[in-house]
Amino acid sequence: LAAALDRGGSWSAPTGPPGFPARIVLDPSRPGALYLDVFYSGRVFRSTDGGRSWSSGRPVASRIDALAVDRRRGSILYAGTSDGVLKSTDAGRTWRRSGLAPPPARRAHARVEGYAFLIELDPADSRVVYARTEKGLYRSPDSGATWLRLQRAPRPIALAIHPAAPTTLFAAVALPWTETDDRERSAIMRSTDSGRTWRTVARRDGYISSLAV
Repeated sequence: LAAALDRGGSWSAPTGPPGFPARIVLDPSRPGALYLDVFYSGRVFRSTDGGRSWSSGRPVASRIDALAVDRRRGSILYAGTSDGVLKSTDAGRTWRRSGLAPPPARRAHARVEGYAFLIELDPADSRVVYARTEKGLYRSPDSGATWLRLQRAPRPIALAIHPAAPTTLFAAVALPWTETDDRERSAIMRSTDSGRTWRTVARRDGYISSLAV
């Protein structure tokens, strides 16, 4: 991990936890605070000094594929894992399941039943959480206590929420290949009613891995 220290674009020597960083999320409520998870380590690390030093990082799950922080209460984190959505209310020190996990008898099929690999929080109301598993896109209105599957939603690769109009969502979706053309194609879809209905607003060749508004 390296950090840009000035506007001129110079970078510090690599520092931080060992391994390959997967995601870095900032805590907007605390300057200098940020969280990081490392590919395949199943650990979340925390820094309170802009990345100069890091916590040891406790094991969270066998693998973490999504990480999100509450913009107003930075001690609240959500992680998308092979055990569904996990939640921490103490800055990553402890974690508990927060829904979308497979029943214990079906853990062998966790990839299909409960693997959460996309999480986004409503920028205006952090109690509203979106998560995607192999079964589809879900919405929680109560900080992960309950979840509703959005039946008409696509299965997005990436999801972005409009900060000034949080009922408007954008989703990047991989389009199916055809028998006559095996090129990768993607679409961007938009919902203006919190994910209940969607329409395609753009198509392009290639793969879209992330979106931002």
